[in-house]
Amino acid sequence: MEYSRIFSYRDKIEDLSESVIRLGKKLIDNYDDDEKFSEKQQCLINLEQFLIRYDLPSQYVYEGNKKVCKEKTYLVCDEAIDWINKITNKNDDKTEDLYQYINEYLYFIIERPKTIITENSKNNNFRKAFGIFLKKI
Repeated sequence: MEYSRIFSYRDKIEDLSESVIRLGKKLIDNYDDDEKFSEKQQCLINLEQFLIRYDLPSQYVYEGNKKVCKEKTYLVCDEAIDWINKITNKNDDKTEDLYQYINEYLYFIIERPKTIITENSKNNNFRKAFGIFLKKI
C-alpha cells in the first residue's frame, strides 16, 4: 500500500499538471528546461521537499519577508529562507508567485488543501493542524 502511494507521488512529480508548470514558468524562466538546470530550480526542489517533510503550509514562503510577516508563525529554517530569497530575489511579486506555485504544487502532488489568505491575515496560522506553531511564552 505504501509503495503504491510513493509511486503515485513520483508519477505526479514526473508529470506535473499544466497549472503547476505555468506557475513554475512564471516563477523561474527555465523551469522545465531539462538541458539547463539552475540554482533557482534546485532551491525550489529543496523548498518543496522541506514543506512536505515538515508539513508546513504554503504561506511559509512569507516568513522571510519582514514587510508581510511581522511576527514569526513557524519555526524558521535559515536555509529555507535562503532558498526563498534566491528564488524570489526578495521581490514581493515573485514571493506572491512562489506562494501561488507552492499552493498549487502541494495540492497537485499530495492533495493538500489550498491555503486561502487575505491581505489582513498573512500572519495567521490557517492550518493549525499543520506545521509547527510557535506559542508565545
